Amino acid sequence: MNTKTLAITAIASVLLAASCKIDAPVLPEGLVVKDGSVKPTNPGGGTTPTTPDPGTDATYTVGIGADDTFIYQIDNGPKVTLHNVSYANQDPDPDIDFLGNTNLSAHSLDSKQESISFSVGVNDATGIFPIKLFSLKSTTLDYEIVDKADEEEDTVERGSVKFTYFTEDAEGFDVIKGYFKVNVIDKKDGSKHVITGSYNTGS
Repeated sequence: MNTKTLAITAIASVLLAASCKIDAPVLPEGLVVKDGSVKPTNPGGGTTPTTPDPGTDATYTVGIGADDTFIYQIDNGPKVTLHNVSYANQDPDPDIDFLGNTNLSAHSLDSKQESISFSVGVNDATGIFPIKLFSLKSTTLDYEIVDKADEEEDTVERGSVKFTYFTEDAEGFDVIKGYFKVNVIDKKDGSKHVITGSYNTGS
């Protein structure tokens, strides 16, 4: 190969490298960020309730917000709204009596680095279910669900999630709306609190 050929090959290699796109980040399986670029791996058939959303009640006191919102309230404090809602689901498996799993989360993009998330042992269904995992964190907050070994009274002692709308939109995204109430511990000082809220992944 002569010098001219080497030079042309080197220039072509540089141009090719410069024109390559950066690979998209690898997301956990089933994770859906509602920006239209990632589709759910197992969207499921969805369940639409036969009655309208019941609204707030004595247990679930924070109303559902607009699309792409996660609203929470600590005790009787101010209501805080987070955006950038995402979810990850596991489909039910009747062969092993597995009801599925739903994880919802939201986070802020400011310097507080605030994030909230919970996990429920059911997917593609409406109703009230025990909350399994919960976390609310920021630069000043560090709340986690109370620890309880006895799962029989899980709904009462730890908290619950109420799915009022769980379906699939025209683009294949799950649309999940509802409420939650959870008993938590402030890991900074050990104090106990109640966090209530609502969520709306949007359509």
